[in-house]
Amino acid sequence: MADSASMPIPLSVPAATPVAEVAAAPDGAMSSGENRTERLYRAALGPVNCARYLQVFEAFDAAGRRGLVWHPAAAFFTLGWLVFRRLWVEALAYALALALVVGLGIWAWPSVQTWPPGVRWGLAGALALVLVLAPGLTGYGLVHRQVQRRLLQVVAAARSLDDACATLSRHGATGRRLWLVASASVLALLVSWWWLWGRTPPIAPPQARDVPAAVTAADAAMPSQLPAVPAGTPDGQPVVVEPPLPSEPVDAVNAVNAVDVPASPPVVADASSPEPGPPPPAAPAAPEGGFAINVGLFANPDNARRVQERLQQAQLPVTMEETASARGARWRVRVGPFEDRSAADEAARQIRALGLEAVVFSR
Repeated sequence: MADSASMPIPLSVPAATPVAEVAAAPDGAMSSGENRTERLYRAALGPVNCARYLQVFEAFDAAGRRGLVWHPAAAFFTLGWLVFRRLWVEALAYALALALVVGLGIWAWPSVQTWPPGVRWGLAGALALVLVLAPGLTGYGLVHRQVQRRLLQVVAAARSLDDACATLSRHGATGRRLWLVASASVLALLVSWWWLWGRTPPIAPPQARDVPAAVTAADAAMPSQLPAVPAGTPDGQPVVVEPPLPSEPVDAVNAVNAVDVPASPPVVADASSPEPGPPPPAAPAAPEGGFAINVGLFANPDNARRVQERLQQAQLPVTMEETASARGARWRVRVGPFEDRSAADEAARQIRALGLEAVVFSR
């Protein structure tokens, strides 16, 4: 009897021919075509985890379709596993999808960070679940489809089973290839970490930042810190009211001038009245305060305005200023100023109770 490994294999194989029929032995050769199919599968897969793949492939062939079978390596090490199994088109598609998700996250982060923590964690969990479940459940099916296509091409062009197995084994997954892919994956992760976080310059503390003079003057002229001016000054000098903040409407200043400063009564000269005494000392200037609180720096003015309204409802002296940066206009929200650190710390605790950030700094 001739050796079954050297028996010729049909040179012309239709694309729709099942692998089991292509690998079936001719008359006088092996009695079981499944043994030849298993040998071809083994040569195409390589020695790495071959037994598990053969078990799943046998179930696929028996059912006549590919099902969903959990593959841990494909789920948690997707990109490296796709490269290891030479699934180049799928690896490129997964890399593009991953880059798209990361890019959208960076672009939308200024708005996303204002969402409640539960919503943010829920969205991140859903994205991670999709990126893990999709390749994890379809990994075996992707390899089965790739191996069947390769078998049909190689067997159709081979002169014998030995030639077909030798050709298929050149692309099989080996332990050496596994170590190369694992080392390259670790190196890529280290480079990515350095590129994203290692090159980022450290953020200076709030007290070290340069604050424009106009912003400092606006912080000092808070409505809660205006001095109390007595009604009707004897010397007839006009009452000075500090200019309003940019975020306050002009009607609010008019209301202060109309309500807080009533007109002085006319003075009638009387010979019997005593000489008027010296004018009272001028009211002390409003203290600028030595401490303030940084609440946030926003790229969206609507988000900054919502935070400002929440702080105003909490009876806190809040300001919002527009500042320029390398990435465009930004809106800074601050609370203060305060005369001492204890008052600033108490206000910071009140701000954190509202679910907002609060960083106390000295002016």
